Amino acid sequence: MVTLSLGRILSRISKYLTVVLDEIRHSGNVVFEAYPGFGKTFLGLSILKAFHSGLYVTRTIAEMMVVRNIGELVNVDIRPLYGRMRLCTKLPRDSAAELFYRLCHARRTMRLCEERVDRELVTKLSTLHSPEEIRAIGEKMGTCPYRAHLVASLSKHYIVTTYEFVAYHRELGGLERDVAIYDECHTILDLLDLFIQKVDRYKLLALASSVHNYFPRLAYALKSIAKRSENVEELLEVLIKVVESGIEGTDVFEDIVTAYH
Repeated sequence: MVTLSLGRILSRISKYLTVVLDEIRHSGNVVFEAYPGFGKTFLGLSILKAFHSGLYVTRTIAEMMVVRNIGELVNVDIRPLYGRMRLCTKLPRDSAAELFYRLCHARRTMRLCEERVDRELVTKLSTLHSPEEIRAIGEKMGTCPYRAHLVASLSKHYIVTTYEFVAYHRELGGLERDVAIYDECHTILDLLDLFIQKVDRYKLLALASSVHNYFPRLAYALKSIAKRSENVEELLEVLIKVVESGIEGTDVFEDIVTAYH
Protein backbone atom coordinates (compact mmCIF):
# COMPACT_ATOMS: atom_id res chain seq x y z
CA MET A 1 0.00 0.00 0.00
CA VAL A 2 2.87 2.37 0.77
CA THR A 3 4.30 1.85 -2.71
CA LEU A 4 0.94 2.52 -4.37
CA SER A 5 0.34 5.61 -2.22
CA LEU A 6 3.80 6.96 -3.03
CA GLY A 7 3.25 6.24 -6.71
CA ARG A 8 -0.04 8.16 -6.73
CA ILE A 9 1.55 11.16 -5.00
CA LEU A 10 4.48 11.27 -7.42
CA SER A 11 2.12 10.95 -10.35
CA ARG A 12 -0.03 13.80 -9.02
CA ILE A 13 2.85 16.24 -8.43
CA SER A 14 4.49 15.45 -11.79
CA LYS A 15 1.62 17.33 -13.45
CA TYR A 16 2.65 20.51 -11.62
CA LEU A 17 6.43 20.13 -11.39
CA THR A 18 7.28 21.43 -14.86
CA VAL A 19 4.87 24.38 -14.53
CA VAL A 20 6.28 25.38 -11.13
CA LEU A 21 9.90 25.05 -12.29
CA ASP A 22 9.21 27.17 -15.38
CA GLU A 23 7.58 29.86 -13.25
CA ILE A 24 10.48 29.88 -10.76
CA ARG A 25 13.00 30.31 -13.57
CA HIS A 26 10.86 33.00 -15.21
CA SER A 27 9.71 35.13 -12.29
CA GLY A 28 11.86 33.88 -9.41
CA ASN A 29 8.96 33.27 -7.00
CA VAL A 30 5.99 30.90 -6.76
CA VAL A 31 3.33 30.52 -4.08
CA PHE A 32 1.79 27.05 -4.24
CA GLU A 33 -1.35 26.21 -2.23
CA ALA A 34 -2.95 22.78 -1.94
CA TYR A 35 -4.99 20.72 0.51
CA PRO A 36 -3.33 18.59 3.25
CA GLY A 37 -2.13 15.27 1.86
CA PHE A 38 -1.70 16.61 -1.67
CA GLY A 39 2.05 16.04 -1.61
CA LYS A 40 3.46 19.56 -1.23
CA THR A 41 6.55 18.27 0.58
CA PHE A 42 7.18 15.79 -2.24
CA LEU A 43 6.76 18.63 -4.74
CA GLY A 44 9.11 20.89 -2.78
CA LEU A 45 11.82 18.23 -2.64
CA SER A 46 11.39 17.48 -6.33
CA ILE A 47 11.94 21.19 -7.03
CA LEU A 48 15.10 21.17 -4.90
CA LYS A 49 16.34 18.13 -6.79
CA ALA A 50 16.06 20.06 -10.08
CA PHE A 51 18.68 22.55 -8.83
CA HIS A 52 22.32 22.09 -7.85
CA SER A 53 21.65 23.29 -4.31
CA GLY A 54 18.59 24.12 -2.24
CA LEU A 55 17.24 25.24 1.14
CA TYR A 56 14.01 23.89 2.67
CA VAL A 57 12.53 25.87 5.59
CA THR A 58 9.91 24.44 7.97
CA ARG A 59 8.14 25.65 11.12
CA THR A 60 9.31 22.96 13.54
CA ILE A 61 12.02 20.37 14.18
CA ALA A 62 9.41 17.62 13.76
CA GLU A 63 8.57 18.93 10.27
CA MET A 64 12.29 18.97 9.47
CA MET A 65 12.42 15.27 10.25
CA VAL A 66 9.44 14.63 7.96
CA VAL A 67 11.20 16.45 5.12
CA ARG A 68 14.38 14.44 5.69
CA ASN A 69 12.46 11.15 5.72
CA ILE A 70 10.60 12.01 2.53
CA GLY A 71 13.92 13.08 1.04
CA GLU A 72 15.15 9.52 1.48
CA LEU A 73 12.11 8.24 -0.43
CA VAL A 74 12.75 10.53 -3.43
CA ASN A 75 16.56 10.24 -3.32
CA VAL A 76 17.30 13.75 -2.06
CA ASP A 77 20.19 13.80 0.42
CA ILE A 78 19.03 16.72 2.56
CA ARG A 79 20.93 17.68 5.69
CA PRO A 80 19.26 19.09 8.86
CA LEU A 81 20.64 22.37 10.19
CA TYR A 82 19.94 23.36 13.81
CA GLY A 83 20.56 26.63 15.63
CA ARG A 84 22.57 27.21 18.78
CA MET A 85 19.45 27.08 20.93
CA ARG A 86 18.68 23.49 19.90
CA LEU A 87 22.25 22.27 20.42
CA CYS A 88 23.30 24.17 23.56
CA THR A 89 24.63 22.01 26.39
CA LYS A 90 24.86 24.83 28.98
CA LEU A 91 21.84 27.15 28.88
CA PRO A 92 18.16 26.16 29.31
CA ARG A 93 16.60 25.59 25.88
CA ASP A 94 13.09 26.49 27.04
CA SER A 95 13.92 30.18 27.60
CA ALA A 96 12.77 32.95 25.26
CA ALA A 97 14.78 32.80 22.04
CA GLU A 98 15.88 36.45 22.14
CA LEU A 99 17.13 36.15 25.73
CA PHE A 100 18.87 32.84 24.97
CA TYR A 101 20.84 34.27 22.05
CA ARG A 102 21.95 37.30 24.07
CA LEU A 103 23.11 35.10 26.95
CA CYS A 104 24.81 32.75 24.50
CA HIS A 105 26.67 35.68 22.94
CA ALA A 106 27.70 36.89 26.41
CA ARG A 107 29.06 33.45 27.39
CA ARG A 108 31.07 33.18 24.18
CA THR A 109 32.42 36.71 24.66
CA MET A 110 33.59 35.71 28.16
CA ARG A 111 35.01 32.44 26.75
CA LEU A 112 32.82 30.41 29.08
CA CYS A 113 31.88 28.10 26.19
CA GLU A 114 34.44 26.29 24.07
CA GLU A 115 33.83 25.77 20.36
CA ARG A 116 35.82 23.30 18.28
CA VAL A 117 35.86 22.92 14.51
CA ASP A 118 38.30 20.14 13.75
CA ARG A 119 38.04 17.40 11.13
CA GLU A 120 37.34 14.65 13.68
CA LEU A 121 34.35 16.45 15.20
CA VAL A 122 32.95 17.67 11.86
CA THR A 123 33.17 14.15 10.42
CA LYS A 124 31.49 12.66 13.47
CA LEU A 125 28.62 15.17 13.41
CA SER A 126 28.09 14.80 9.65
CA THR A 127 26.63 11.33 10.28
CA LEU A 128 24.12 12.49 12.93
CA HIS A 129 20.64 13.85 12.26
CA SER A 130 18.85 14.54 15.55
CA PRO A 131 19.68 17.45 17.90
CA GLU A 132 19.77 15.02 20.83
CA GLU A 133 22.57 12.99 19.20
CA ILE A 134 24.55 16.12 18.35
CA ARG A 135 24.20 17.54 21.88
CA ALA A 136 25.33 14.21 23.35
CA ILE A 137 28.54 14.33 21.31
CA GLY A 138 29.13 17.92 22.42
CA GLU A 139 28.68 16.99 26.08
CA LYS A 140 30.95 13.96 25.71
CA MET A 141 33.73 15.99 24.08
CA GLY A 142 33.25 19.02 26.36
CA THR A 143 32.54 21.50 23.58
CA CYS A 144 29.67 23.42 21.99
CA PRO A 145 28.80 21.35 18.91
CA TYR A 146 27.10 24.16 16.97
CA ARG A 147 30.00 25.45 14.88
CA ALA A 148 31.19 21.98 13.82
CA HIS A 149 27.58 21.00 13.04
CA LEU A 150 27.23 24.17 10.95
CA VAL A 151 30.33 23.32 8.91
CA ALA A 152 29.13 19.75 8.39
CA SER A 153 25.66 20.84 7.25
CA LEU A 154 26.71 23.72 4.99
CA SER A 155 29.01 21.35 3.09
CA LYS A 156 25.88 19.63 1.71
CA HIS A 157 24.03 20.78 -1.40
CA TYR A 158 20.58 20.48 0.21
CA ILE A 159 19.70 21.74 3.70
CA VAL A 160 16.51 21.70 5.79
CA THR A 161 16.12 24.08 8.72
CA THR A 162 13.48 26.10 10.58
CA TYR A 163 12.19 29.65 10.32
CA GLU A 164 13.67 30.25 13.78
CA PHE A 165 17.15 29.43 12.48
CA VAL A 166 16.77 31.65 9.41
CA ALA A 167 15.53 34.56 11.58
CA TYR A 168 18.31 34.39 14.16
CA HIS A 169 21.10 33.57 11.69
CA ARG A 170 19.94 35.75 8.81
CA GLU A 171 23.43 37.23 8.36
CA LEU A 172 24.85 33.75 7.65
CA GLY A 173 26.04 33.88 4.04
CA GLY A 174 26.53 30.12 3.82
CA LEU A 175 22.75 29.63 3.65
CA GLU A 176 22.60 30.97 0.11
CA ARG A 177 21.39 28.30 -2.31
CA ASP A 178 20.08 28.13 -5.89
CA VAL A 179 16.50 27.76 -4.68
CA ALA A 180 14.63 27.99 -1.36
CA ILE A 181 11.35 26.32 -0.37
CA TYR A 182 9.41 27.99 2.46
CA ASP A 183 6.84 25.55 3.80
CA GLU A 184 3.75 27.26 5.27
CA CYS A 185 5.20 30.61 4.16
CA HIS A 186 2.59 32.58 6.14
CA THR A 187 4.84 31.77 9.11
CA ILE A 188 7.05 34.64 7.94
CA LEU A 189 4.38 37.06 9.19
CA ASP A 190 4.61 35.53 12.67
CA LEU A 191 8.35 36.26 12.73
CA LEU A 192 8.17 39.97 11.96
CA ASP A 193 8.59 40.85 15.63
CA LEU A 194 12.07 39.30 15.53
CA PHE A 195 13.17 42.09 13.20
CA ILE A 196 11.70 44.86 15.40
CA GLN A 197 13.97 46.00 18.23
CA LYS A 198 11.96 46.51 21.42
CA VAL A 199 13.24 48.18 24.55
CA ASP A 200 11.68 49.56 27.74
CA ARG A 201 12.69 49.82 31.40
CA TYR A 202 11.26 46.38 32.21
CA LYS A 203 13.35 44.74 29.51
CA LEU A 204 16.47 46.50 30.76
CA LEU A 205 15.83 45.33 34.31
CA ALA A 206 15.36 41.75 33.09
CA LEU A 207 18.57 41.92 31.05
CA ALA A 208 20.44 43.41 34.01
CA SER A 209 19.41 40.44 36.11
CA SER A 210 20.44 38.01 33.37
CA VAL A 211 23.94 39.43 32.81
CA HIS A 212 24.76 40.33 36.42
CA ASN A 213 27.06 37.34 36.96
CA TYR A 214 28.96 37.96 33.72
CA PHE A 215 29.04 41.78 33.42
CA PRO A 216 28.40 43.41 36.84
CA ARG A 217 29.26 46.95 35.67
CA LEU A 218 26.87 46.63 32.74
CA ALA A 219 24.13 45.26 35.03
CA TYR A 220 24.55 48.25 37.37
CA ALA A 221 24.39 50.69 34.43
CA LEU A 222 21.24 49.05 33.03
CA LYS A 223 19.46 49.22 36.40
CA SER A 224 20.38 52.90 36.74
CA ILE A 225 19.06 53.67 33.26
CA ALA A 226 15.81 51.80 33.89
CA LYS A 227 15.15 53.62 37.17
CA ARG A 228 16.05 57.15 36.07
CA SER A 229 14.80 57.38 32.48
CA GLU A 230 11.34 58.94 32.21
CA ASN A 231 10.44 57.86 28.67
CA VAL A 232 11.60 55.48 25.94
CA GLU A 233 13.45 58.15 23.94
CA GLU A 234 15.42 59.31 26.99
CA LEU A 235 16.08 55.69 27.92
CA LEU A 236 17.51 54.96 24.47
CA GLU A 237 19.68 58.10 24.47
CA VAL A 238 21.27 57.07 27.78
CA LEU A 239 21.67 53.48 26.60
CA ILE A 240 23.55 54.73 23.52
CA LYS A 241 25.97 56.64 25.77
CA VAL A 242 26.56 53.50 27.85
CA VAL A 243 27.27 51.47 24.69
CA GLU A 244 29.64 54.17 23.40
CA SER A 245 31.48 54.19 26.74
CA GLY A 246 32.79 50.70 25.95
CA ILE A 247 31.66 48.97 29.15
CA GLU A 248 32.33 45.25 28.77
CA GLY A 249 29.30 43.40 27.44
CA THR A 250 27.55 46.37 25.83
CA ASP A 251 28.06 44.90 22.36
CA VAL A 252 24.90 42.84 22.97
CA PHE A 253 22.94 46.11 22.54
CA GLU A 254 24.52 47.10 19.22
CA ASP A 255 21.46 45.91 17.24
CA ILE A 256 19.13 48.10 19.34
CA VAL A 257 21.38 51.15 19.00
CA THR A 258 21.77 50.63 15.25
CA ALA A 259 18.01 50.24 14.83
CA TYR A 260 17.37 53.44 16.81
CA HIS A 261 19.85 55.43 14.69
